[in-house]
Amino acid sequence: MTPREVIDKYYEYANAGDWDAWCDLFTEGMVMDEQIAGHIEGRETLRRMMRGMRTTYPKFQNVPQHILTSGDEGAVVSHISAASAAGVPIEAGVMNYFRFEGGQIAYMANFHDTRPFEPDPGAVTPARGPTESPQPLARRSSVTIGTGLSDAAITAFAREWFDKLSRHVPVEELLPLLSNVGPRMQFPERTITNREGFRAWYAEVGDAYSQQSHDIERLEVRRSSTATEVDVVVVWNATRRADLTSLLMRATQTWTIGNTGPRGAPVIIEYIVKTLENIA
Repeated sequence: MTPREVIDKYYEYANAGDWDAWCDLFTEGMVMDEQIAGHIEGRETLRRMMRGMRTTYPKFQNVPQHILTSGDEGAVVSHISAASAAGVPIEAGVMNYFRFEGGQIAYMANFHDTRPFEPDPGAVTPARGPTESPQPLARRSSVTIGTGLSDAAITAFAREWFDKLSRHVPVEELLPLLSNVGPRMQFPERTITNREGFRAWYAEVGDAYSQQSHDIERLEVRRSSTATEVDVVVVWNATRRADLTSLLMRATQTWTIGNTGPRGAPVIIEYIVKTLENIA
């Protein structure tokens, strides 16, 4: 396809909610600098991140207004009209830059106001003053998936996550540890694809169990060119409120980690509970 044809398909698939076909427009080793999700490397990493898009934004239309192409580059000014999972309307102007290789998108960057996409009703994204300009790519939060996060940082992050779960802190303290896009979280009882789903699950766990603790038995970081994954074995101890039964269970989990948190801190993109066994 020509660059213009790829651009047309990019918006056609996005507006149809066909995110698998949309991801196929990118090269296998694609790179993206996305205003919210950060720096993304690898088509399959992008595909995992987009799995929760339909749930996160059940209404999503991105309408091109001006399209320019020159050689293997392109730029599009467009307007997004969307709604969050909570039904909050979103209106935002966007500018996308594309670089093409072999009829696919090798690099893309977009620029837009992030405030309309703020996922937490109580949170406020500071507005830029009238003379301030958007941050350059090098200064924005980025996900360098496969690089950029040390084992020590990931281990500390996992300990923080489980400590907060054990104390059942207010959900607002956990949300910054989750990716803004999605995240996808697979538990034995359900699969969650957005933050609102996590809020509901977390509230149900708090209602059902007390005196929780999470003790990490094993943590292993695995890196590839397209992902940073963490294998975790954790022992969960809790009391079931309904009958005061004590529970002791071992869970094996696999996480996909990015670093779009403040100052490049880790966040969870995907969280899969693979097994949960009773060891009492």
